[in-house]
Amino acid sequence: MKFSLLLMILALGLYGLGFSIPLFRDFAGTWMWPALVVGYAMMSWLLYHWLTQSAQKSPHAFVTAMNGSTTVKMLLSMIVVGSYLLTQAEHRVEFSVGLFAVFMSNTVMLVVFAQRVVSKQRKAPEEPPKH
Repeated sequence: MKFSLLLMILALGLYGLGFSIPLFRDFAGTWMWPALVVGYAMMSWLLYHWLTQSAQKSPHAFVTAMNGSTTVKMLLSMIVVGSYLLTQAEHRVEFSVGLFAVFMSNTVMLVVFAQRVVSKQRKAPEEPPKH
């Protein structure tokens, strides 16, 4: 299945899952839950396209893009968590757990699809060098 479609299914599943957990339901009803789910889905989509473009250039470019994408997601997550915990009084635990769940699920999906891109390129016959 295509990455974009599975990413959308994942986002809808995470959004719905937030309402199905009784302790999490109040937080899921705030504007922050859909913002987290959609924001991380968009970030994963952008990073996936960066990774696929880098993989076409060279293995070194792919590794650099993978490290860069991990750094971007981790730093942005720290900024979002820190900002929320400093400015909001309600749902701190739910927010933190929800962000971690969204981060992990999007990261797993990104890594699985990035590995598929790399394995497809390994299987593709190499072009002869151009003179």
